[in-house]
Amino acid sequence: MTIEDGTAVVLAYVLVSMGVIITFLLAAFVIGWFIGRLRQRRREQRGEVTYRAAMARWPAAPITLRQGARVVHDSRRPRIVR
Repeated sequence: MTIEDGTAVVLAYVLVSMGVIITFLLAAFVIGWFIGRLRQRRREQRGEVTYRAAMARWPAAPITLRQGARVVHDSRRPRIVR
């Protein structure tokens, strides 16, 4: 079985094109993931700054900083359960 010259060129072109497409999609995914992580870090930092400003303005008020259901900071004194 032999491959003609024209078929080999087309096959090589398709394989290179697929490689370029796959590389582009992979790069787009990685860049999107990286930008998402940067945005998440900015949100976390903004939350920290807001929490500290609220603590400075209302020191006696119970203030809680949460990330979803997880408590990140809590201004209340820890309670001892007996």
